[in-house]
Formats: sequence, C-alpha cells, structure tokens
Amino acid sequence: MLMFVLLSSQRLAAQTYEAGLFAGGSTYIGDFNPYDKPADLRRNPGLSAGGFFRFNLSPHIAFRLNLLHGQISGTAEDSPYPLSLSQFESSVTELSAQAEVNFLAYTAGDRDSFFTPYLFGGTGGFVFAHPSKDEIKLRRLSYLLGVGIKQHISSAITGGLEAGMRSTTTNQLDGIFPEEGNPKKNDWYSFAGLTLTIRFKDRSRAVCPY
Repeated sequence: MLMFVLLSSQRLAAQTYEAGLFAGGSTYIGDFNPYDKPADLRRNPGLSAGGFFRFNLSPHIAFRLNLLHGQISGTAEDSPYPLSLSQFESSVTELSAQAEVNFLAYTAGDRDSFFTPYLFGGTGGFVFAHPSKDEIKLRRLSYLLGVGIKQHISSAITGGLEAGMRSTTTNQLDGIFPEEGNPKKNDWYSFAGLTLTIRFKDRSRAVCPY
C-alpha cells in the first residue's frame, strides 16, 4: 500500500497542462521540389501558425493536440519533370496528435529542469486546396516526425523551437496528377517555428487521496 501511495504521488507530481501558440514557416517536398534533389527550401517559404494543447504525463513523456495552418508553393524550374503547371500555391490545415519524448527530465514550471531537447511523432488529418481543381478541398492523412527544444521563460511560460516533417497519403498536394511527375512518391510538407505555452493547470502540489 505504501508503494502504491508513493507511485501515485510521483505520477500526480509530474502532470501539468499547457496551452500554446505556434508561429513559423512551412515548406513542401514533391514533384516541384523532389526528394532526391530538393531545391533550397528558402526559395519558396510559406507562413504557418496555429495552436496546441499539451498534457505532460511525466518528466519524459508528453502528449499534444495540434491545430496548424500553413502556406506551401513551388515552381516548375525547380523540378526535373515535365509538369502541366508552371507553379502552384496552396494551403494546408492540419489537426494532429503527437507524442513527445524529452531527452532530459523536464517538468513545466519546475526551474530545476530548465530545458530539454525532445523528439516527437504522431499522426493526423489535413485539408488542402487542390491547385488545379478550382479550390476543391481534399482531406488526407499525414504522419509526423520531428525534433524540438523547450525551456522555461518563467514559472508559467515555456518557449521553444521545433521542426517537423509530414509524410502524406497523397501525390496531389501540388496539383500534379499521378500520370505526371513521380507517381511512386507521395508529397510531404513541414512546419518549423517558435512555440510559446502557458501552464494553466498544475497538479504538482496535488495531495494523493490514499
């Protein structure tokens, strides 16, 4: 019974909740910007922004729900393929869930754990406007993988920097149909930028009921 009480207290002590904002850039890899010879991603950057909710389960594990929106584009001069479009511009709106693994023990609001790098992965759905179909909205799945770093700004605020790639289940993110470009490779998009969170609920001082 004593062991159960101690484990329960430790579990409660680690749980914190955060609401956050994301702002940065978005990029694309596909037929306009292929995998094997990607163009300089700074040529066609897009803006991205959104919000998220993070649940810190323990000092090493967190779960997050994201709502993100970004702009992507490309030009045919960066592609080795003959394409029917000379360029494209589109937008991506993503709702996703991810797990974060902190390399160092980190608890939001605890100044003894000042910062940590982290690795994240997850899955979600996204909506995008097909560039060659008069803005018809299409819905597909995406899979996330990325890295980041976060650190305390104050006892309630955490800042961070992260970058993540999204593999998708479509080859039409750029408006190019399967008979063009490389039909064997689906398109990717990415978000990279700054995060800012506020800790709005804290169980670090919770009393174990047992």
